[in-house]
Amino acid sequence: MNQPAVSQQLWQIVQMALCGWLIMLTTHQKSVLAVIGRWKYRQRIAGDFLFCMCWAVMLWLVFLQVSGGLVRYYIVLGLAGGAAVYQFFCRRHLEGICKFAARRILFIWRWCLWLVKIPWKIFRRGLYCPFVKIIKKFVPTKQEFDGTEENFLENENYFSS
Repeated sequence: MNQPAVSQQLWQIVQMALCGWLIMLTTHQKSVLAVIGRWKYRQRIAGDFLFCMCWAVMLWLVFLQVSGGLVRYYIVLGLAGGAAVYQFFCRRHLEGICKFAARRILFIWRWCLWLVKIPWKIFRRGLYCPFVKIIKKFVPTKQEFDGTEENFLENENYFSS
């Protein structure tokens, strides 16, 4: 079996350490985003699922790029080392940056949703509401109870007095 040179192995370890660091950074950013955005339980589950699926594909592509798809022990150690470096040394220092980025992401997301809702509001005010008013003119409404016919639902206080 053909083993890569030591310099190539070291470069692969560095690449995977950066990938592990980046995975932990994005995980931290996602958790901060969930807290600041006040995600509900189902939103967190969906976010975790999408996050894991995206990173599974990205990690597979990184393995293909770095080592041709072979998973060697030093590559996995580089990935774990990068994750450990982020967790133990960088997490506290990047907390403020993650919160700032989460606020900006939420602001942009809400602004984009507002832009998407504009055509619906125009449609509703311009076409939907007048159309509903026209339909209501031709569709008979429910008759009001005038008290002259017998009521099957008796008032609970009727027999108590």
